[in-house]
Amino acid sequence: MSLIEMIADFFGKKIANKKLKEMEVKKNGAVIHSHTSEFSTPAKVFLYILNEYEAKGGEFATFNIVDNEDMYVQIICDDSVTFNIFYPFTEEPQNVFASKGVALPQGYEFSDWEAESYVMFSGPYMSFEVIAAYIDIIFSKLLNVPEGYKVCGYIE
Repeated sequence: MSLIEMIADFFGKKIANKKLKEMEVKKNGAVIHSHTSEFSTPAKVFLYILNEYEAKGGEFATFNIVDNEDMYVQIICDDSVTFNIFYPFTEEPQNVFASKGVALPQGYEFSDWEAESYVMFSGPYMSFEVIAAYIDIIFSKLLNVPEGYKVCGYIE
């Protein structure tokens, strides 16, 4: 089994996207929401959870839109970075990303996808600031989440 197949199997295609309401506390920390006094923007949630993920460990970090828990981005970081994201489209990811004006980060390649379910892509390690900015691009440009969206994040 290739690394990509193992990651896809591990994620279970959409392992965390429907469990958020059931979970108040994860093994490595609480669910963090944006638009609170401490985490006033999605970017602050992204950076906090990514830093906690690095410091405390975990299999991956997950970010969901508060009003739509099916809309998620999951991140695995080690020597590389893998994104597993909600993918509501039927067309090939290359075509959808291009039509939405979203380029993959340099050195990244699509590794797996399923229509109306998920898409995965991986590439070289990036700083958490760059990952956080890219997560925002995914939510705002690719998934068309309205400006001012609220997000929650946690570590599994």
